[in-house]
Amino acid sequence: MAIAEAEAFGTDNPRLAYTLDCFGDLLCRLQDFEEAEQVLSRCLEVKIEALGEQHSTVAISISNLARLHYGRKNYTKAESLLLDSLRIYERVLGEQHPETASALYNLALIYHQQAQYHAAEGVYNRCWQIRKNTLGPDHPDTKKVFDNYSKVLAAKAQMAPPPTPVPPPTPATPIPASGLIRSTPSTARPGAQVRTGVGEITGSWKVLQLPDELSLQPNDN
Repeated sequence: MAIAEAEAFGTDNPRLAYTLDCFGDLLCRLQDFEEAEQVLSRCLEVKIEALGEQHSTVAISISNLARLHYGRKNYTKAESLLLDSLRIYERVLGEQHPETASALYNLALIYHQQAQYHAAEGVYNRCWQIRKNTLGPDHPDTKKVFDNYSKVLAAKAQMAPPPTPVPPPTPATPIPASGLIRSTPSTARPGAQVRTGVGEITGSWKVLQLPDELSLQPNDN
């Protein structure tokens, strides 16, 4: 019913997209994800029809859908949508724009949440460089990126295998009268147990709120 009433505004009226955005946000907060996906998808269609595919407002709607799938722990779909959103921001706003940095941060969270530390490291690093250049190194948003970046580096260090011990040189084994070389005991040691876990991850999403059971604390940027 609410969608039908909103459609009465017409696709050329900005109030339609605004109403759909707000309604989709409400549904997500109520964890009615199925209907929220329908509403947010319709909002994306309206924006594309009015503005074309390459517009920053369209990128925001794509990011909102990514957030929805992130909340449902559908990380593969969320990653795909975030990459689409990021490409639009890079093309329309530039690689050094704050919105591009926020898209990078959200993408890094996807990798971080799944313990894909190598991928998360590179994306966090790029986001951190942009925010240092645009906001300064002491800005809270810059520090937040660095905090998560540091956690990823620490997690990678914990998961690295221990160095292989180098045995001391041993004297040459004498050849017995039988002509056979005696075998020496193996010096191999079992590997150390891998430790995982990096503590809390903090997020940077724009509109929606994560379910309480997730360990992220998003804030508006």
